[in-house]
Amino acid sequence: MDDVQLVANSYGGLSRAVVLRAQEYWRLTHAKKSAALDQRAGPVACLVVAARALHATVDKGRLSKCASANVRLVEANLRKVVDAVGVISVVKTTPAALCIKFGCEALTEIVNGVFEEYRKFLNRQAAASKRKKTEHPLGPVGATMDGKDPVFAAACLYAASKYAKVRYV
Repeated sequence: MDDVQLVANSYGGLSRAVVLRAQEYWRLTHAKKSAALDQRAGPVACLVVAARALHATVDKGRLSKCASANVRLVEANLRKVVDAVGVISVVKTTPAALCIKFGCEALTEIVNGVFEEYRKFLNRQAAASKRKKTEHPLGPVGATMDGKDPVFAAACLYAASKYAKVRYV
């Protein structure tokens, strides 16, 4: 039995698909020697990434306790697994969640409004692109724009907080 399976059995309640995907991530990160995962935190990180990729819920803290791993070390290993495996859409952050995380709940409506405007802009650009039959109307950068990317939620929070600071100071 490998480390991922031991942690999954100790945690209990994880689907077979999540465990199999985590085992595959564990093998892949070991094949890429540059990842250099910790023996205790590595399996936990693989399980967390696999669960997020398959939209399953998992408690990172409880998993860490089951593996006797440090939570901070698990965070560092999470980044290594995501980089080694190439999972893009693991992190999902809403503008409202960012507002709560950074303690600016009063800006939630403004941030959501900015984010919705951005998504509408992307939809208009995509429609115009289809009509003109061009690949990327905004140039090479247009290919990388995605309304679900957490970077854009963070950018909306930043823009709204700058606006609020200028307006209310």
